[in-house]
Amino acid sequence: MTKVLSFLSILYILSVVVYNIRAVMEVCTDRLCVDNPEVEREAEKQYTNPQSMALVVYNPTHIEPFKLPDRQFKFVNRDISIKQDWGNLGVAAVVWDAAIVLCDYLEKSVKKSQLNLSNQRLIELGAGTGLVGMVAALLGADVIVTDRQMALEQLEDNVNKNLKPSGGSTEVQINIQELDWGKNLHEYTKPFVIIIGEIGRASCRERV
Repeated sequence: MTKVLSFLSILYILSVVVYNIRAVMEVCTDRLCVDNPEVEREAEKQYTNPQSMALVVYNPTHIEPFKLPDRQFKFVNRDISIKQDWGNLGVAAVVWDAAIVLCDYLEKSVKKSQLNLSNQRLIELGAGTGLVGMVAALLGADVIVTDRQMALEQLEDNVNKNLKPSGGSTEVQINIQELDWGKNLHEYTKPFVIIIGEIGRASCRERV
């Protein structure tokens, strides 16, 4: 289990690094870093938006999927509809390629019996839209998805829409909680078996 989770963390880190390096290389190759007004306007818009969580400069072709109000996915034999809000919440409200890669890896690993998520306590840091956490829950994990307060409403909407279709209790084990890194860690004292987040760290029986 430890080896599988370590490999998972490495895969997640590599997917994030490769995606961002590719984006930067394409932007700089086309000299868009310096003299493309559209990229500069997009960057300025994100930077000056007080609700945006970070500044992300991309070639316009890369951010087009982020601007869609909804995106559709299929994991664990389920159609999953994800609400996005790039204009107001920025990077916290869109589905990144790294999330899709991780969902695919989790599903295939469980299917091949290389990873057992059944009733395993899992926490996702910076869950954003909640896609990865929902897939983990559908695969049997006992999940807590976390993010900053400003992102929780959309996170809850996505979870409710996909896992509480009738408005009742969730059909899987998933809870939503606020976690602003470094501020309310004292609320998370019970150990988790798996930790997933932008830092790409996952190991056995680590405490947050």
